[in-house]
Order: sequence, then C-alpha cells, then structure tokens
Amino acid sequence: MKEIATMAQDFVEATSALVGHRTINIMDTNAIIIASTEKNRIGTFHQGAAEVLATGKPVLVRKENLAAYPGAREGYNMPIYLEDEMIGVVGMFGDEAEVRDTANLLCVYVSQQFAQFQLAQKQKMESEIGTQLLRSLILGDETQREKVQQLCDFLDVHLAFPYRVILIYQETAESTDEYVESLSHAVQSLVWKGILDRQRDVFGFYKQSYVILLSDTSEKSSEEWLTHEHSDCDASEATPPEGDIGRLFEREQLDERNGQNRIGKLIAEIRSHPGWRTVISGICKTMNEIPEGMREVMIMKEMKGGEIQNLEEHSCRMRYLLGRFISYGGDRAVREMAERLLQEEEKQAELLLHTAECYYEENGSATSASERLHLHKNSLLYRMKRLYQLLGIEKDTAFVREFYVRLLLEYWNQIF
Repeated sequence: MKEIATMAQDFVEATSALVGHRTINIMDTNAIIIASTEKNRIGTFHQGAAEVLATGKPVLVRKENLAAYPGAREGYNMPIYLEDEMIGVVGMFGDEAEVRDTANLLCVYVSQQFAQFQLAQKQKMESEIGTQLLRSLILGDETQREKVQQLCDFLDVHLAFPYRVILIYQETAESTDEYVESLSHAVQSLVWKGILDRQRDVFGFYKQSYVILLSDTSEKSSEEWLTHEHSDCDASEATPPEGDIGRLFEREQLDERNGQNRIGKLIAEIRSHPGWRTVISGICKTMNEIPEGMREVMIMKEMKGGEIQNLEEHSCRMRYLLGRFISYGGDRAVREMAERLLQEEEKQAELLLHTAECYYEENGSATSASERLHLHKNSLLYRMKRLYQLLGIEKDTAFVREFYVRLLLEYWNQIF
C-alpha cells in the first residue's frame, strides 16, 4: 500500500502542472485520500469519493452542495477501474464547465498509470519468485523439493528435463544497477524472440551473472529412455515407424531440432553483444545434476576462456577437467613446471607456450602450426624440443608430453 501511495503522490504532483496547477486527489476504496497536491489532506475522508464507490458513477460536487460532502471541495470525482474492478477514485478541483472534459482524460490517464504500476509489481514479484526457484535448483537442497514444486506452480513453470545451465556475464563489468539492468533487458529480449520459454526455462540474476536453466529436449532424459521403447531404424529413413512408436519418433526429431535451434539462437544473440561471455554446462538429466552443472559453469568462468565456452564440446570439457585437476591436487606439480620454465626470460617462456598451444590446436602438425606462426618448420620443432627440455619431459612419450604441457598452459592462463 505504501508503494501505491508513493506512486499516486508522484503522479498527482507531476500531473497538476498539466491541468493549470489544479488540486488533484486520489482516494482509495475506503474513500481516504492517499495522494493530493494539498498534502495536509492526505489521510482524511472524502464523502464525494465514498459516493462514487457506492454508485460506480462520477460525482460532481458543486459549490452550493459542499455541506453535504464532508472532506470534499468543489470539483469532479471519477472512478478508477483496473480490469473491470474499481480500485479507487480520482478527483479534480473546479466547476463543472471547467473540468468535466479534463477530468475524463485525467481518469483515463490515472487508470493507465495504475495498470502499468500493477504490471510492474507483478513482474517484480515474478522475478523475485523466479530467482528463489533458480536458487533452489542450482543449490540442490534435497529438502527444498516441495518448495520447488510450489514455486513452479505459482509461476506456471513445468520443468522439462534435461536442462543446460547457461551463465551470461561481462568479464570486466562491476555489479552495478546499470549492469544488472543491461543483462535483464537482454534476457527479456530472448523471451520476446521466443528463444526462452517462461513455461519451462528458469532464469535470474546470481552472483554478478545471469543464469539460465534452458530446457534442452534435443537430449532424452533418463526417465524417457526407461519408459519408452525405441526402434532401431535409422533417423534418416524417409518413412518413420507407425503407431505410438512413430509418434514418439516424430516428437524426438522435432525436439532435437528445437533444442539445437534454441541453443544456436542464444549463442548468436550473445555474440551480437560485444564484451559478453557465456558458459554452457553439460546436459543435466535430473534435478540432482543441476548443482553440478552450476559448478561447471562457475569454474569455467573463473578459468577465463573464450567468448563462448560449451562443455558439450570435447576441447572445452578437457580444459574443465585439467582445471579441476590443477585445483584439486595437481597444482604443486604444475607450479614446479612453471618455475622451471621461468628459468628462461618470461617473454621467451610465453613464446614457447604460445608455440605449443598452436601446435596442439593444429593436431600436432608441425607443418600447419609453422605456417600459422609464419615460422620455418625446423624453428617450430626446435622451440617444442626446448620446451620439453626445460620441463624435463623430453624423454617421455608424446601423450605424457602433451598432457603436461596442456596442464601448464591451463595453469599459465589462470595465473597470468
């Protein structure tokens, strides 16, 4: 009620200047003035408003009838309707000839303002409840399952597993109101464009990032695999199976196209905003897997990868696993390798690592990597040999050398 009164007071003060600085009052459903350009009247009873509320019709208070309308002054009082329900009364000072038309316009205007306020309040409440639902899912408290269902019922959300956890953020941005608003508007645009679905996706702001639980029906949940039989036919066959299995087949094909389409469109939207980053978790087939998906994207965010990091891609998953190895027990070994490498000048160490990174990105092809780096092939091979010597792994197998160098690359990127 306090928020409504504040909004109403701001409204009458802003609008009074548009109608020749006339007195404007807004009364609640108890005929009490809750907003007025004459602030000393706030909180007093208005008999004219009481009559409007009783009859549902406009009431004109003339100068000669003031005695019959305690708390009122000469003017026109009109009902405020919101979705066919009378929610209050707006009144304007003046005689009938002066204010009737203006009062009608004022009534329409104030009704629109209340409608916008109600919509904003509803969206705010839904956003807060949506954030509660998001937190309950990503924190994975088993005792919250009943609460999750209640929140879903309130928001008319129907959880449709499996899900992907998607983190959207700006790498250099601070958590200011402007930053939060910018991300919120961007996510709202994803809803308008049909990329996000309010009835099955869950999204909200969490720890300086926007988190989206995107229902991805391009992957079948464990429950679907257990409760349905699947034919062995090739998906490329022109004629799908008949009957129930045929309908299931068609639904799976459609779900797969829709899921891939939504992921692709979301990534395209992120790329259209310079400076934005996103991390996409692996598939979460049950509610218990969502917290692990959240941990995945939070760890990948700290590892500072590229613009789009998708843990369904093997190279990204490898970086994630290497990062976890470093964080949980492998840091000492990698730190020792870094110290060995820094026996060289730091710029030379970075040059050797950059060479190795290109070499592995070119699938171990010295020819391709040397062309990419504009080096002679022998120069590239010399750099790789020098790197192995500094790390003390020159006599190990190719697999062991690559494993340790990739670990070092990941550690180096985190530290420097």
